[in-house]
Amino acid sequence: MTLDGMSKMFAQERKRLILKTLEEKKRVTISELEDLLHVSGTTIRNDLSELEASHLLVRTHGGAMWVDHVVSVEETIDDRQGKKITEKEEIAKLACLYVHEHDTIFLDTGTTCFQIAVAFSKLNRSLTIITNDMRVALQLQKSPKIHVIVLGGSMRNGFECTLGAETILSLMNYSFDEAFLAANGISLEQGMTTPDLETAKVKEVALTRSQHNYLVVDHDKFEKVTATKFGDLEDIDAILTDSKIDSDLLSLYENNHMTIIHEH
Repeated sequence: MTLDGMSKMFAQERKRLILKTLEEKKRVTISELEDLLHVSGTTIRNDLSELEASHLLVRTHGGAMWVDHVVSVEETIDDRQGKKITEKEEIAKLACLYVHEHDTIFLDTGTTCFQIAVAFSKLNRSLTIITNDMRVALQLQKSPKIHVIVLGGSMRNGFECTLGAETILSLMNYSFDEAFLAANGISLEQGMTTPDLETAKVKEVALTRSQHNYLVVDHDKFEKVTATKFGDLEDIDAILTDSKIDSDLLSLYENNHMTIIHEH
């Protein structure tokens, strides 16, 4: 076998070991791969770039993430309705701890935010809540003490929320005491992400208009990445999640100075 042939064989074996390690650990650092493969960081970065080009992994700052942890397809509201109800109810209960009489609040779109709307509508508090989600708004208006403002704009088919320039311009007219924001994926490396660009723009603006920001995500959203980033984890005050969060993930995030609130 020629030296060139041996080099290709070694490269293929390295990539096989990288993928095997990622499949087991879900994420890995370049330093860990250097110890495993006994090659330079430059060689490993080249291998990771080639594997990413083949859609077999996703590069992160200082390493890589297993492709199964990358979400590319977003379920519609109807698809998600009825899933993880207990987890979402736990998150909604926590969200109630952070709202006060006469607060002005932004409540994001999605099924977790709908459960928060259910919980808010049962509170005996005078609140002003701005949302771009039709289901959220219809639930909130059941409470006579909640003043509901629905942001105008173009309706996103299958998701029952408004998006676009009109939505963002309307949003910029308000300032919030609290914003409760959903995400399809959160990652220490990639921040907060969602598959749809227009949805991301609304979330991004809401972050800048609020005094306190809370991310509301169930345990399955941790260390997952979707197409569009709308903020860094440093942009939020706390992550509200459910009791099923993995203890190792909880420690990882807390060691990176993130505040995670969950039911015990």
